[in-house]
Amino acid sequence: MGEIVGDEVHVTVYDVPSTPDQVMVARVRGGGILTFRKPDGSHVHTLNTVDGLRRRLARLGIDLPDS
Repeated sequence: MGEIVGDEVHVTVYDVPSTPDQVMVARVRGGGILTFRKPDGSHVHTLNTVDGLRRRLARLGIDLPDS
């Protein structure tokens, strides 16, 4: 995900039982990027507001990371 957000942005990676995809979260100003790493190695990126990111992560059982 570094090619999208740069090297200075911290990316947190989660393995979530409710999805076969690995979930990657990067906080950026005004929200964050939620990325699903598919089993075939492809990625699906979504740009979210803070509230949208919080809602999507809550559905996955992930607390919004600080920072």
